[in-house]
Amino acid sequence: MQTFSPGFITLGLTYSRLITDAVSAGVTAKLISETIPLASSTGVAFDLGLQYHGLFDVKGLDLGVM
Repeated sequence: MQTFSPGFITLGLTYSRLITDAVSAGVTAKLISETIPLASSTGVAFDLGLQYHGLFDVKGLDLGVM
């Protein structure tokens, strides 16, 4: 029987800002790395999001899309 230790790392950096009084947007960049004995993999991923604040003039009701 053999024992091994896999490794998994995810690093992310996020930037967001208000576009208007009711609309905000953001992006997250991620670096993903995974290793097991005799193999490894590294990749990059991006998440984009948009949020609308005050949907139908109801305070606290927001709509988000990712």
